[in-house]
Amino acid sequence: ETGNGKVAMRYATSGKKALRQLITAYGYNEAHPKNPSSDAIDLIARLMAKNPSERIPISEIGNHPWLRG
Repeated sequence: ETGNGKVAMRYATSGKKALRQLITAYGYNEAHPKNPSSDAIDLIARLMAKNPSERIPISEIGNHPWLRG
């Protein structure tokens, strides 16, 4: 089985352009923007980094520019 989580991880590790395509394809509908912001993509990429040492620490998530607006 190749659930969306595995697909998402593959995209997250293959670059921000591919991650933007994944977010647009799976995560948005008409009520959401078609082009996620670079801050949104950065946060998602850092959350989903394959290498744990490259992931954003939980303590820093709330201070990420995308969440701080």
